[in-house]
Amino acid sequence: MRKVILACACDPGAVPGRIRQLRTDLAGHVEVMKPDSKKTTDGGVEDWLRQHVDKADFLVVFYASVPITGTPTETVGNEVVNVTPQQLGSLPGDATVLVAVFQNKDRDKLPDEMKPYRCFDISSPDAREAFLCALVHEPIKPKQSSSAQEATAAASRVILGVLASVIGSYERTQAFVTSNVNETFVPLLNWGMTGVVIVLLVTGFVALLRVAAVSLRSMLNINLPFDWLPGGRTPWRRAATIITSLAIGVIYIVVFQPKSKSLDELVNENLGKWAQRLKASRGVRGAITENVGQGFEQVWVTSQALAGLLGFESTANLPEPDIWQALTFIDRARIVDLKLKSGAKEKLAKQLAPFVKRADFSKLPPSFPNFAWVEGDIAWLSGEAQLSPDAKKIIKGYQDQYFTFTELREPEGWGYFEQYDWGVTEVAAWVSIAETRALRVKNPVWQADQPALLKRQVRDIIQLLKNREIPQQRGGYSPINDTTVPSYARTYSTIMALWAMTEAASPELEIFTADELKELHTRIRSAIAWLAQKADPEGWRVNPSNPTKYTPFFGLTAQTLCILARVPSTVEKADYPIFTTIKRHLLQTADAWTKRPVKENDRAPDGDRYLLPTQKVIESSTFLWYPWSICLMRNLSTDRALNDSQQATAGKLFKRLRQRVVEFGDFVDSDYNYVAAEGLIGFGWMSGGTASQ
Repeated sequence: MRKVILACACDPGAVPGRIRQLRTDLAGHVEVMKPDSKKTTDGGVEDWLRQHVDKADFLVVFYASVPITGTPTETVGNEVVNVTPQQLGSLPGDATVLVAVFQNKDRDKLPDEMKPYRCFDISSPDAREAFLCALVHEPIKPKQSSSAQEATAAASRVILGVLASVIGSYERTQAFVTSNVNETFVPLLNWGMTGVVIVLLVTGFVALLRVAAVSLRSMLNINLPFDWLPGGRTPWRRAATIITSLAIGVIYIVVFQPKSKSLDELVNENLGKWAQRLKASRGVRGAITENVGQGFEQVWVTSQALAGLLGFESTANLPEPDIWQALTFIDRARIVDLKLKSGAKEKLAKQLAPFVKRADFSKLPPSFPNFAWVEGDIAWLSGEAQLSPDAKKIIKGYQDQYFTFTELREPEGWGYFEQYDWGVTEVAAWVSIAETRALRVKNPVWQADQPALLKRQVRDIIQLLKNREIPQQRGGYSPINDTTVPSYARTYSTIMALWAMTEAASPELEIFTADELKELHTRIRSAIAWLAQKADPEGWRVNPSNPTKYTPFFGLTAQTLCILARVPSTVEKADYPIFTTIKRHLLQTADAWTKRPVKENDRAPDGDRYLLPTQKVIESSTFLWYPWSICLMRNLSTDRALNDSQQATAGKLFKRLRQRVVEFGDFVDSDYNYVAAEGLIGFGWMSGGTASQ
């Protein structure tokens, strides 16, 4: 049998006597729930209603605006409980609320709180019959715990708000939004999501507060109204809701709101990470290892790291004392004609005894490619990772007593690793670039003779590079000291030599005299002319003489154009239309290469590695495309050889590429240190770097 609670939401004296007939008609069809007389006497009817309304199928609320004249009065009885219209919204349970009035005019006078409910005017027989039929025959939804539903819904809103806040503050989420949403709309999206989170938290917390209060009241049997809770339609409760919402919103914005990042902030954050990675890769001898915490200290990657770290106006990325320590390692790794003198092994053993563990110096080889290899061999024989500074000082201070040291007739420079006895052109060029950038640093710890020493070393390298120019390929450079074979000319060797000469030719460094600069400018122009001659309309290949005519490498092409743009304006250059043709081709094909994964980079073919008839094999270098395309698009956005539309296209591509900085950062984390170094160089050139234009 259905359970019904009868309630009166007006003055009981206004309820007509016809309510007795209604109770009579309902008898046997529904069970009228009512509190016992003791609770009625104690004034606990309202509390009883709140505890039992969730057990009823219907809550019938009678309403009359004024007493109806002409009707017999009667005592309502304790089966009809009193409730105010304002309390209906705070009652627990899921009973269906039906409102009954006894005059048609009362339907229009219902309080606002009662208007949402279904209303019957039982003054007419048809309406009265429909009312009774609804109570007895109308289908009823399965009973559920309204309190549990409300608590679940409220908790869900709070959880969603907290999750949205946590996800929004996650670094990867911020990076994704910044990288994939137009920068103009990022703040709007951030504040829009903030509004959504605040709404979820406010509504969720208020609902949880109501559920908790209802549950606590039921458990403790506290007879207090809930009008103090936020919500409802009365003005002061609306004001309480607004104030509560504002308070939660302000607290969230001040304390918990995820801060949106601009693209500039995201770029700077990643640049800082790459710089820290390189600093963390410093080995025991002050040089940079191939990877973080592993690999060998290498001149090539050390020079690249210095070029990247010193390519910005600020040198905060690298502690000042480390610069000279890294440059000292580079100098000690230079290939020389180094041999042990007679009896030197015994003298070394005696001199180094206080500083190294017992070692068999008789196992030292008679000759070495460089001093770094000497120090490494002695450290290995003594079972140590490296020699102490005191031991190194003894070797350097007494090197004339232990070694015959003569410069090679044709300087080799530096090999890929210390054990190489033949040098590589591009490694020497990287060393020169690192040293010229070090000269630009306003370093207060430079000793008086150190700048002059660096300038002398740069001059020596530029002379070494001059000897690598192939006579039959005027302007083209060989990767090794053999320049007798025209097919040895390589694009990468040439552009690195051009870059080194360009950096060294900066007048403010005062490395060369005026006459020497003129000669250097001639060599720069020759290299540019060679690049123009060997270019394809799509760009450059590693080995222009390779008969297979494979597709030019995009990364090598972008780097070449970037280096060409760095040639000082003081160098008179011919206008080569092929360079403009390549630039326009890159802009026309941008839809393809801008979507290219940053890990997808070109490698030199195996056939281009062998320098026959020699036994020397050069590395199969990987040519990164992303960092060089960054600086290239920045250059093209203001390139006078392009029209306004093409410059605007380059500007859009530049912005699109910058948005992929996080993707490139992931590549940096997973690969060798040269990736981080070239990333710093590319973004450093984007802002002008330190080289003269």
